[in-house]
Amino acid sequence: MLPDQHISAIIFEPSSQMLFAGSYNGKIFASADSGKSWEQRDQGIVDKEIYSLASQLVGGKPRVYAGTQPAHLFYSDDLGKSWTELPGLRQVPGVEKWTFPGPPHQAHAKSITFHPNDPNIIHVAVEVGGFLRSTDGGKTWTTIDSINPDAHRVLIPTSDPGKLYGTAPTTNCGPEVPAGFCVSADGGVSWKSMTPRDFRIGYVDPFFVHPKDSNLLFVAGAKTGPGTWRKLHTADARVAQPRRR
Repeated sequence: MLPDQHISAIIFEPSSQMLFAGSYNGKIFASADSGKSWEQRDQGIVDKEIYSLASQLVGGKPRVYAGTQPAHLFYSDDLGKSWTELPGLRQVPGVEKWTFPGPPHQAHAKSITFHPNDPNIIHVAVEVGGFLRSTDGGKTWTTIDSINPDAHRVLIPTSDPGKLYGTAPTTNCGPEVPAGFCVSADGGVSWKSMTPRDFRIGYVDPFFVHPKDSNLLFVAGAKTGPGTWRKLHTADARVAQPRRR
């Protein structure tokens, strides 16, 4: 149990059979017994809320990543006992413009994904800052400018690593900017929106892709942006699936 913790991210690391949970309270916990007991493991991460967790094998050993608010990226090679920052994430041009509408107006690293065949290729979605890409294991990064920078989620499907999926809402960008549920076939150089501007989910966020079939997927979100939810007393949330041809 994790009382008094606002859990924001949770993952299962298969090679170690361990669970990891991150909280808005700025803590990371690990469990080796399927969640019956937890140990705090966040040495090296100070004064940052945990927004995302992810893991992959690097050199045959598990590496766990944590994305935070303010938007920073950390990794651990000892199953969370110690953490090291990848400072290159914050060395891209325009980082001083990263922000978020709600207080404390700080951008956060909301989503992390890896190329299934190349551990050096990492993508991070920074809300609001953009989709970032590294090809050297996180040492250096570039910002993908061809999609709405209000980046929510990013994923390279294991069953089709030539694709890159991303979600960015249509509610706060012009019609000439790709947004919604988008797909790229060239590593993010160009994007195609799979959802029209009048799509019933204007504020897209999470999505799920079947691990063995990249065409079997679901996307979820709200009809409009968070600014209207309090006024309307509903987010009018919904889930959609692409039509099969």
